[in-house]
Amino acid sequence: MAAAQPGEYEALDRALYRTAAMTGLRQGELIALRWRDVDWHAARIRVRQNYVRGEFGTPKSCRSTRSVPMADVVGGELDRLYRASALRAMTSWYSPILARVARWSGPRCSAGSVTR
Repeated sequence: MAAAQPGEYEALDRALYRTAAMTGLRQGELIALRWRDVDWHAARIRVRQNYVRGEFGTPKSCRSTRSVPMADVVGGELDRLYRASALRAMTSWYSPILARVARWSGPRCSAGSVTR
């Protein structure tokens, strides 16, 4: 995957880009994913939360809370990421997959400072 940047986050980048491309999850849904949301046996990813404007919350509508199919390739990338995680000993099913949210979310800004 060419978009994954070489370095210590390469496995995370690869899993993130592949999951986004093959599931159609939105950026906030990807950031809010937790290991418990990955159903390995059913090959599905459950969308239960999102991340918007620096805060975790529930999806904005009932239809946004959903389960999406997980291709074998995505499952393989997520499995490799879980196994390679330096935080594996501390990782629970409630831990976020993306441990360093600030890397993707950027600086937090107030709604008043954003122009259309």
